[in-house]
Amino acid sequence: MTTQKRIFLLATPVWFFATLAINTMGAQGTVVTELTSANGNNWCNIDYDSGTDGSSAEDDVPKYTTTSLRDSPKGQWGRVTPIADGNHPNLYYNQSEIDELRHMILVQHSPQNLVDLYNKSMKNAVAVSPQNNQSPHHNNMRAAISYMIEPTPAKADAIRTALLNFMSYFPKGLPNWFRTIGCYFCGYSTPWLFDLLMAYHPGKLSSTEVNNLKNWFAKSAENLKFDTRDSFAVSGPSDNRATWTVPVSTREAKTMSPFPNWYSRYMGPSLASALVSGNQDDVDYWADSSWPHTLLTFNGVTSTFPSDQANRYDLVMYLLAVYPSGANTDTYDREGFGYNGPKTWCTVSYYDPRLADGGSYHWAQMSGAILGAEMAYHNGMIGVFGLTDVPGTEPALLRTSKLAIQSRTQKDFRPTSLTGHPSIGHDPINWAAYRRYSDPTIEHAVSKLGRSVSFGAELPNEVWEFFGYPRRIVWTSGVVQ
Repeated sequence: MTTQKRIFLLATPVWFFATLAINTMGAQGTVVTELTSANGNNWCNIDYDSGTDGSSAEDDVPKYTTTSLRDSPKGQWGRVTPIADGNHPNLYYNQSEIDELRHMILVQHSPQNLVDLYNKSMKNAVAVSPQNNQSPHHNNMRAAISYMIEPTPAKADAIRTALLNFMSYFPKGLPNWFRTIGCYFCGYSTPWLFDLLMAYHPGKLSSTEVNNLKNWFAKSAENLKFDTRDSFAVSGPSDNRATWTVPVSTREAKTMSPFPNWYSRYMGPSLASALVSGNQDDVDYWADSSWPHTLLTFNGVTSTFPSDQANRYDLVMYLLAVYPSGANTDTYDREGFGYNGPKTWCTVSYYDPRLADGGSYHWAQMSGAILGAEMAYHNGMIGVFGLTDVPGTEPALLRTSKLAIQSRTQKDFRPTSLTGHPSIGHDPINWAAYRRYSDPTIEHAVSKLGRSVSFGAELPNEVWEFFGYPRRIVWTSGVVQ
């Protein structure tokens, strides 16, 4: 015979209550009841039976209270692993995709826009070094594509020289993307050059050079790690730590603290370096670190929870933080989404008083996640293009692109807007969604994507368009997944 008991527990944040009941009481745990809030914490009662199986729930309770809440398990959408020796290329493209691209461009000569892009902008590009180039990244993305489609020993020699020069120029690893002469976003191109060289001319590098480069890429992946439990990381230039209060907003029934674009732009290049380094811990940190998936504020975060290995700004968290509309925190906070109604904007223009359309921070927050998703998909996270915070809803990346496209006809109240609408629906970054999603909004939009519109410096416009191919659909709208 069992005895019904009730226990009173502190459990922050709220999302942990149901798990608390199950994990603490096992099959005997029942629905959490009588949720209350007091002294900044959330409390609950759990009904449970204690008796016939000999277990003592009271002994287990301390494991599951606030001070020892647990990280989320890794790999819910597939575990991302480093690119193994002998498995190159596998960063943005695998060999099957490259074979298809070669056939499209060199044999089939179709589609025409892809052929023209390659012949005019990429075919003759050669890798360059940082010493004599303030911003070698855009050239090196084109050079990577040139080598990928038509690999030659001469191109391989240039890549080898560039890689060794990058390692010499930045001996402590690649820096971040902001105001770093000789790099900027080179964290996207430099690992890719290595990935491709190891595929087509691995003998150009000695075994010592390969090991040195892999260790250097690990340094690059680790340079931008920091304690993401520190809420002051979302502060602005005028904020003072001594008087700091974490901003929390509830929009579209979703409560969050900001996910700044700054750290998405840490994540994308760092993940690329991690994948070619061979270091699993570095890959986990940037792809799927075990930060609790529903912990979108700092409520309940302490100096020890989540764990040291958890990163609030990993790929998974940036995707889970997308609102149902497809907006993100920068869409609201920087670009005034919802300014005068649910489908209106008041975009920002910090530097240019001339008439111009805006909205680019919508993309700035997601650029690392968009490129990171391709990398993760190729290396084990097969569910990344279906990833959403609410099962049964459209994927986060698809929602992101669809909102941008829909904004073509939405009102921008900024007085210096040129057309009265944001520009983000015409940005070539939308080609990334075309590559993976079958959706009429995306398919009808790509013919009107511009090459002169760009949200930022992550990739050259023509490379974003190139990255729309080959089209291999992962998620189809209107089909039960």
